[in-house]
Amino acid sequence: MSYPGLATGAKSCIWNIICQPIVLYDMDYIPLSNSGKQKVDSKQGNLLKQSLGLNKRSHSSNLLKALSVNKIEVVIKWNIAFP
Repeated sequence: MSYPGLATGAKSCIWNIICQPIVLYDMDYIPLSNSGKQKVDSKQGNLLKQSLGLNKRSHSSNLLKALSVNKIEVVIKWNIAFP
């Protein structure tokens, strides 16, 4: 993921297909508080920024939208609704 020659769209696709499911493995069965979901969202943003070579202090909310990456809370709700 951190290979500099890899296109941003490819990194986004790799994140959505491989990395995010690994991060979220069985989290739909664990009761997470709102602060727990925020921590996982923050970790997801930090990992994405690392893979893109961005500063860890940059805001990740716009980055997630630009890369079409869903927030953790949305993915967990989706997994619960459609197992």
